[in-house]
Amino acid sequence: LDLPIIEGDFMSLRLFAEGAAETEWLRDAVGDHDAGLALDLLYSDGSFKNWGAAGGLMGRVAILNWRLEYRYYTGIFRPSLFDSTYDKSRVENAIAYSNYITSGGYSDAPTVMGVYGEGSFSIMKDKLSMTLGYMWPWTPGKTATWQLANAQDEFHARLVVQKGLIPIFDVAGAIFYDKHGLVQSIRDDSFQFLDANTSFGGELVIPVPKTPMLDVAVIFAAVPERNDKSGQIVLGSDGLPTLKPSISFETRLHF
Repeated sequence: LDLPIIEGDFMSLRLFAEGAAETEWLRDAVGDHDAGLALDLLYSDGSFKNWGAAGGLMGRVAILNWRLEYRYYTGIFRPSLFDSTYDKSRVENAIAYSNYITSGGYSDAPTVMGVYGEGSFSIMKDKLSMTLGYMWPWTPGKTATWQLANAQDEFHARLVVQKGLIPIFDVAGAIFYDKHGLVQSIRDDSFQFLDANTSFGGELVIPVPKTPMLDVAVIFAAVPERNDKSGQIVLGSDGLPTLKPSISFETRLHF
């Protein structure tokens, strides 16, 4: 839902609110829980659970777009389960949900509250844009020391170049960098530009000469390393997936 407050070419402002709920479909029984859709994660004991909501303000001033919102999560809810770090964290997510389901202690109390801020700008007739976002979540009832040691803050950065910025080649592209647990890694002096909590990649889109509807995309990313024989993700000495560079090519047809 959104409610416009100011609408103009130079400045705009609107209120917004959104919500979602999350559950699991179990292929097999987990503990005492039967296979199938786990509806009791959503509603049990007379209350709704495992849901999240956000609300705040978003707007624009000249070339700057901004967004500031308050987030409120219950249970094990996450607003972006299938994000750019999913391939690296899906095993941890599955284990977390399995433990949560077998615990049976589904609560409607808040587990995470936090403020998310995002800013972006575009120049050169929207041909070049940059977006930065950050969320600092806190768990109710925990000390500041505990928050620093355990909070999974999120940092997001994205640079996009549209076609037309480089007229000689007319290429387009994007680079993105997403990291979870940034403050914790700095505090523990364990920060690494690329690790299991990081997603880094991008793409370069090149038009095919004399074929205006066809492009070739070169996509690069840091992905989990897999065993050549078993296909299983290779874990390092710290128990987290090891990473390796990946480059792929796509042909894209557009109208």
